[in-house]
Amino acid sequence: DYESLEDGLADERDVVAVIPGSEFGVEAAERLAEHFGVRGNPVATTACRRHKFAMKRAIAAADLDHAKGTLVRSSEEAVAFVRANLAYPVIAKPPDSAGALNVFKCRDEGELKAALGRILSTPDGYGKVPREAIVEEYIPGDEYVVNLFGDADKLAVTSVWRYEWVATPYCHHCYWNEFMLDPADPDLVDLCAYAKRLYHAVGIRWGSAHAEIKRSPRGPVVMEIGARIMGGAYETFADEGMCLDMPLENVKVFA
Repeated sequence: DYESLEDGLADERDVVAVIPGSEFGVEAAERLAEHFGVRGNPVATTACRRHKFAMKRAIAAADLDHAKGTLVRSSEEAVAFVRANLAYPVIAKPPDSAGALNVFKCRDEGELKAALGRILSTPDGYGKVPREAIVEEYIPGDEYVVNLFGDADKLAVTSVWRYEWVATPYCHHCYWNEFMLDPADPDLVDLCAYAKRLYHAVGIRWGSAHAEIKRSPRGPVVMEIGARIMGGAYETFADEGMCLDMPLENVKVFA
């Protein structure tokens, strides 16, 4: 409830920055930054950084490759869309959750119907039951993370990671290892350049971004990009390897 939260903080006079600590905080941080009149990414384009379909549209408008898909409100709509536009396997997921909750790789119509039934009947990462789901093409290839940091003058890649995942009886996409790579590696030039264009495409102006990208046979294809620091202990390792304290740098650029 943003209004009650803002009312409770309206008398604060020493707020100099509002910075999201995770994907769940991106929208709230941007709204609060606007409320307090401090530096932040624009609320007018928040949906491009949180709602996965709005994100697709912004990325498409920037003429960047992405997983083709649509919003659906039922399993029947999903099945009809795939029959007309895609081939199995496909991905089904909530439009604005986080943490890969209720994201499914569906190999046939039966699995797609089951996935839509679960997505549209169970709470997402915010505790809300979605009214819509995204169905999109499955992108093959190795998965990478490209982390970025920008301010009014410069945008830089701060770290690159390659995910290694395995299939188990309980999960088709279980993250197993993450390998930190050298952003200066010539083999990563295309990924880094693509990620920088993503940063601008979704309206990020300040601070960190976390882009998850597949290196597919047709080139880099984004899964999603978040206006935040990478989660977990990864930035600690990045600080050790790159001598860059990302939480501190975010405080500096937002304040």
